[in-house]
Amino acid sequence: MSPDKQSLKTAATLVETSVADLDDIYTAARFSNSLAYFLPMPDTIATLEQELGEKVDAAVPLNTGLSVGRKAVQFRYRTVIVLAFEATKPDEMMKNAWSHAKDKKWSLPYARYVDGRQVHSFYLDMWLGMRSAALAAISESVLAMERLGQVPSRILVTGHSMGGGISTLAIMNIVEYLRSTFGSQSPNVASWARDDQLGALLRHITFAEFGASGKEYNLHLNQFYERYSIPAWDFVHPHDFTSRLHLPFLRAPRGHRYVLPDPAVRPFEREYAAGRHDMPGYMKSMEWLRDNPRKLRSMYQYGKI
Repeated sequence: MSPDKQSLKTAATLVETSVADLDDIYTAARFSNSLAYFLPMPDTIATLEQELGEKVDAAVPLNTGLSVGRKAVQFRYRTVIVLAFEATKPDEMMKNAWSHAKDKKWSLPYARYVDGRQVHSFYLDMWLGMRSAALAAISESVLAMERLGQVPSRILVTGHSMGGGISTLAIMNIVEYLRSTFGSQSPNVASWARDDQLGALLRHITFAEFGASGKEYNLHLNQFYERYSIPAWDFVHPHDFTSRLHLPFLRAPRGHRYVLPDPAVRPFEREYAAGRHDMPGYMKSMEWLRDNPRKLRSMYQYGKI
């Protein structure tokens, strides 16, 4: 059977996670949380540096070219590159439902596809609008490290809610860019970016991701994670209200999803707010996981190649 036609396995599975994994997850949460307040860049950086207790080496805002403006920030911190995608702004709520495109010449909306696989139209447009700038920012961070005699130790791709969905449409472009620019498909292969190192280099970590892709896309993405051994996790509060709002044709499992246990959320219900969705709550829960290490039981597992 073709890999694209494999059925997704939905039985929960226990996944080995190390202390380093949990530290990466908490780091991703801290950077995602710095974007939760939709502050201007100077205030965003100040908030993050106060949280980290040290300076961030670089921060590049990424604009979509659409009316929503900034939708992500690429940070360089020590030898870590973090690409964090923002959640839905208060005036963007209805755009989560813009799953189909609508041309002025057409009376009915139509589905959008990437290589024949359905994706969320508005989320795709946001990623395409900032893709060139995002990839260039990654290159600049790598070159800045090289000038200091360093190489990237981690590249974290992260996002909350809408931002998590957008990151799903970005991750394969990012990996292939790294492979062709620095890695196994480039003229001058850097040891840190070889194909056999991508599983140690990259992490795709999201929080209450809003579904951005259909079954065929996610099957393909899951196989991509498997090919390069890239850990991919989505963390969700058991009562996060957005879990009930996902569009039915964009609900397919992707990577691993961990429904947070009661001890990880109960002390932080104030930070989660009424909808159990706010990023400050997720950051507190990720800190709790880091301080209470355990194997994570994924809500589902995906088929292997």
